[in-house]
Amino acid sequence: MGGFIRYSGGNIETVVRTYTKDDVSVIFAGNVHIARREYFLSLQDILNNCEKVMYERIKKCEPIEELKVYIDLFDFWDKHEPRAAWPSDLWFVHHVMDYSADNWVHWDVSWKEMWEEFRRRFPKQEDIERAKNIVLDRYRRKELGRLLNKREYAEYLIEWPYDEIGKALLEYRDRHIIKGIRKFLGMGVKSLGLFYGASHGEAIEDYLFEKRDSRLRRRSG
Repeated sequence: MGGFIRYSGGNIETVVRTYTKDDVSVIFAGNVHIARREYFLSLQDILNNCEKVMYERIKKCEPIEELKVYIDLFDFWDKHEPRAAWPSDLWFVHHVMDYSADNWVHWDVSWKEMWEEFRRRFPKQEDIERAKNIVLDRYRRKELGRLLNKREYAEYLIEWPYDEIGKALLEYRDRHIIKGIRKFLGMGVKSLGLFYGASHGEAIEDYLFEKRDSRLRRRSG
């Protein structure tokens, strides 16, 4: 994932990168969905100091029958109380992060928009079945006969390869994030924080270097 995440020795590591030009800075805090509570709190502390912070969370929409398998699975993960569901030191991102401050802005697409993009790119019924099987495998490994627990899921996210469908939808969300970056920098925001999955880091960095010119500097933390 372009050097934004790695899995080593049983630990998942992500990077925080700051991009600067003149008096403007953009902080990308690439994250994973499941980690220790302290990990998320440290990212919260970094981003809270930004003038604006864009964050991800696919927006809910009216149920579409073809989307039900996806929404059911994501709701299962999102709604379970983390410690009640899987006693461990791992937490789901949305159970820790506080998005309530005025400078935090929810900037993501909806399930309906994702579905429309998917059908535009992959119109065949066989593509729907293929995507459904990918999602099901992602959350329920056949050999286990159950949903993955949090630690297994965290490890699987690192190993899970993006096929052409996954890449297409990732790129679609990348383009939406870049629209937000363009919007807020265009409004004169001097310190912009980005809280998105680490898999979006490469596209964000490519955009910032291409559009903000080669004098833009990068610092990792």
